[in-house]
Amino acid sequence: MSTYARLADIDPRDSGPSTSAPVSKSKRYHPYFTPRELAFLSDKQRGKLSYNLEEKTKREACDLIELIGKRLGFPHRTIGTAQTLFHRFHLFYPIKGFAYWDVAHACLYVSTKVHDTLKKPRDIIIASYQVRFPEEAERARAKGGEMEINPKKLDADKLLLVAVERLVLETICFNFKVQTPHSYVIKVARALGASKELTKLAYKLAIDSHRTASPLEHPPHTIALASLYLAALLTAFPEHGGVSVLQETEWPATSSNGYESRNGRSSREELPRRTAREIGEELGQEGRWCRRFGASVFDLQDIAHRLLDLLASQPAQAIHSLSTSPQTPLTPTSPSQNQPSPIPHAAAPGTTTFTPAHLTRLKIFLREREAALGPPPERPQISQDDPSTDYAVGPGALAILSGNADKNAATEVWNDGREAPSVRFFFD
Repeated sequence: MSTYARLADIDPRDSGPSTSAPVSKSKRYHPYFTPRELAFLSDKQRGKLSYNLEEKTKREACDLIELIGKRLGFPHRTIGTAQTLFHRFHLFYPIKGFAYWDVAHACLYVSTKVHDTLKKPRDIIIASYQVRFPEEAERARAKGGEMEINPKKLDADKLLLVAVERLVLETICFNFKVQTPHSYVIKVARALGASKELTKLAYKLAIDSHRTASPLEHPPHTIALASLYLAALLTAFPEHGGVSVLQETEWPATSSNGYESRNGRSSREELPRRTAREIGEELGQEGRWCRRFGASVFDLQDIAHRLLDLLASQPAQAIHSLSTSPQTPLTPTSPSQNQPSPIPHAAAPGTTTFTPAHLTRLKIFLREREAALGPPPERPQISQDDPSTDYAVGPGALAILSGNADKNAATEVWNDGREAPSVRFFFD
């Protein structure tokens, strides 16, 4: 029986000739999935869409979330959590059944509640219009006013946000305990004696990790380690394709283990500074750091490959300025059209970039290192059943998403009828 949903026994007091007694069932929150589960759920929700189209949709959604978050002044943790919520949402709901901007609005709204950076749904939707249709926003700004949005359209978007918000909350079982890798990057870098320049690059890579499925598979401290590992490889890898990499101060290593003082105790004052090559060599093989940080070199390799694929998908993007962070759209469409304009990328001037050839050689280097390490250990499956069946969209939600519902239909999102079962959500 699946651990995602277990049907509870009907109360004996409700048994009898009546068949209208609701069935109670439970759902338990699982923060992480195995690679096999992620692949299974993604394939199921992708349907007949191509893999490239799915990745393009997710990339545009992450771009939209980041641009809205920056416009509203949200911190990185709020933006990153919203991007992860978007990836989790589409493990249980098909991509073709939802407009990605509607899901992005709801995920960002839930993330503001998680991190106590609250904004009204109206503010998020208006910021989204300004990002998706910058020409209209600029024209209104030139006239000294605000962008004109049809009130009926705004009310419909707010209804959609509230409807999808409930579905997003169900996918996380109403668990608001969320951790991000940003603070762990600082702690891990300090423990391993990384320089300030290397730590900055690792921090930016950790920000970009939310644009991948890594936070659904690995805990934040592992992502922080992988970000530092990849930052060390990008900085110290000898074949950089003729592009200058970040300059790092050479610090003499005064300790053989790299993060302990001579008396065996960690000390911030006595902490030795190490080069990127030394850190990359240590994290690239099993060692004492695995027990200390509770991570595996195989996990670091997996996360590093995903980040490299993300960087390679945007070869002109500057890693030194948040890597794949989007810029202002260049060719917007009119708000009167059904589809918003795609959100392009543009490299920031005067920043350090890495060529596609450099990234490709680095991926080959990582594959060779993986071959030397041997096959990774098999991770136990959470369940042999299909967890996505517990998150099927009810008829009320379909009516709202198709635009065939009135303002009171939002209550139907989680009530499929008079005999709808009550659901209990559990998380640790």
